[in-house]
Parts: sequence; structure tokens; C-alpha cells
Amino acid sequence: MTAVVEAPKPYPVEKCRSCHKLVIWTQTARGKAMPVDAEPVKGGNVALAWHPDGTTVLSTIPKPHLAFGRRDLHVSHFVQCPDAGKWRRR
Repeated sequence: MTAVVEAPKPYPVEKCRSCHKLVIWTQTARGKAMPVDAEPVKGGNVALAWHPDGTTVLSTIPKPHLAFGRRDLHVSHFVQCPDAGKWRRR
């Protein structure tokens, strides 16, 4: 008998209202909303995972020794967006 492996549920993607780049809205460990660029990048520092309830995408910053060599890490959209200051909450 062959085991059936389900594909991971894709993260919901939206366009940034300023620069129109694709982003994924996540929730940080402190419960804050944070947009991250949809495409993983070399040198990224944000790991994504579904909350166990399957309704929220969580973002965490893995420790450097755990992030080394990973190709699935993203970056905060605030790093790239030219209008980040307009949207960032203090």
C-alpha cells in the first residue's frame, strides 16, 4: 500500500496596496500583523508556518544556526517596500 502525502496548504497571497508586490500577512509571536514578501529569498530571516487551527499564518525568526542553509525563509515586506514608513505602526 502506498502512503498518501498531502501537499502543504499554500499561504494566502495579497498585493501590497503601495508597491503592488505580492505579500503574505502573518502574525508575529507578539500577536502583531506583519507582511512578508511572498517569495522566499536567499538570506531571508522569517520562517512561516500555519497556526494549528489552520486559519492564521505565523511568522518567527529562527536562530541563526537553525536558519543556515534554509531556502524557505522570507523577509519582512517593510525591508523592501518604498512606502513602508507610511504603513508601519509604532
